[in-house]
Amino acid sequence: PPKIHLDTGTGNKNTIVVVAGNRLRLDVEITGEPAPIACWKRGNVEMTETEGRVRVETRKTLSSFVIEGAVRADEGKCSIVVTNAAGEDKAEVYIKIIDIPDGPENLNFDVLEGTTYEAKKMIEGVLYEMRVFAVNGIGVSQ
Repeated sequence: PPKIHLDTGTGNKNTIVVVAGNRLRLDVEITGEPAPIACWKRGNVEMTETEGRVRVETRKTLSSFVIEGAVRADEGKCSIVVTNAAGEDKAEVYIKIIDIPDGPENLNFDVLEGTTYEAKKMIEGVLYEMRVFAVNGIGVSQ
């Protein structure tokens, strides 16, 4: 029967983390006699594109799922099924895209009593605007 040889390393089983804007190339070795046919799916949608930003590349013993310039919408379950006359094998991975956070919206907060901040070098009578940013390990929101 056909066999998928998938190694996603350590950590969360079958979860691949990609920083937004980077390239993901998931190479999966496939074996079987007769040579199996590979089918990739994102969610329940079969991937048939062989060119473009999101594509599938297949050779006799290797099938690859490629995302150029990953975006948040690329996050989700991805599966590969290989079939031949002797049977089938299936594997799933979850693609997680990490990105800078969205900007804060509808801020609603309480003033912390006893917390003070003195602004310096400001001109009396001039109107100032304050901006709030969200921050994570990838960057700062717009």
